[in-house]
Amino acid sequence: MTFKQMWASSSWNDYTWVLPAVLIAGMAILVLFNSIQRAFLRRIMKIICALVFMVVAVQASFMGINEKWRIRHEWWRQHNDSLTERERSALVADGANLTLGPLILGGGRALLLFSITALVLHFVVKRKTH
Repeated sequence: MTFKQMWASSSWNDYTWVLPAVLIAGMAILVLFNSIQRAFLRRIMKIICALVFMVVAVQASFMGINEKWRIRHEWWRQHNDSLTERERSALVADGANLTLGPLILGGGRALLLFSITALVLHFVVKRKTH
C-alpha cells in the first residue's frame, strides 16, 4: 500500500459511519418529539435530546479521528525508513485534529444541525397550531 492509498483509506475507517448515524438519529428523535402535545415538555425533551446527542457526536467523532490516526501511525511504524520528509511531516503535523477535531467536527456540527432542526420544527408546530 502506498502512502497516498493509506492516507485515503484511513480517512474512511471502521468508525467513520458512526458520526453521521448519530446525527441522523438525533434529528429523527427531535422530529418524533414534535408529537408531544404539551409545549413545555416538548421543548425540554428537545433540549435534552440535542445536548445528549451532541455529547454522543463528540465521542463518535473522536472514535473516527482516533482510528484514522492509529492507522496512520501503524503504517508509519512499518514504513518509516522509506518515507520522504514531506510524508513523515504529514504523519505527525496534525495533533490539533485529535483534540479539537471531535469538538468542532462532532459537537459543533451536531449543535448546528440540531439547532436548525429544532428551529424548523418550532416553526412547523407554530404554523400548524395557527
